[in-house]
Amino acid sequence: MELLEVLKNRYSCRNFLNKEVEETKINYLLEAVRLTPTACNKFPIRIKVINTKSDIEKVHIATKFNFNEQVIFIFSYDETESYIRGYDNKNYGEVDTSLSIMQLLLAATNIGLATCFIGVFKEDILKQEFNIANNLKIVGLIYCGYPAEGPSSLHNQRPNISEFTI
Repeated sequence: MELLEVLKNRYSCRNFLNKEVEETKINYLLEAVRLTPTACNKFPIRIKVINTKSDIEKVHIATKFNFNEQVIFIFSYDETESYIRGYDNKNYGEVDTSLSIMQLLLAATNIGLATCFIGVFKEDILKQEFNIANNLKIVGLIYCGYPAEGPSSLHNQRPNISEFTI
């Protein structure tokens, strides 16, 4: 797919088929993340891949969202490895992780998978359930799988370019 087609076709899927995502596709998505540009190439990104029913159920303890997803990627970054901007001490871990999330979202669309970003979760529960270290800051969850339905009617509601350029 051409890049603009991938961008136009990506949407937040809230209903996935009960169909396993192949390991080759999971690895493809992880390769897309590996290619993410990060501040000073520090790459503080850490991902926990969840793809068993029992572990997916554990994630549902930490968030109210359940869309029959077949894979969940828990995206985090290591606060001790992130680039820190010198003049104001801004930590770029969240920026780097956000870029890597976008890489995964677009790569998934490109290979026929659908995704949904989940930003509402209880970090302490996820860290406890999956033994995630305290120095890792969880940015978000990406639900992934084969779509059971297409985008909502809101999908094509986008601003005109003149509305966001200054």
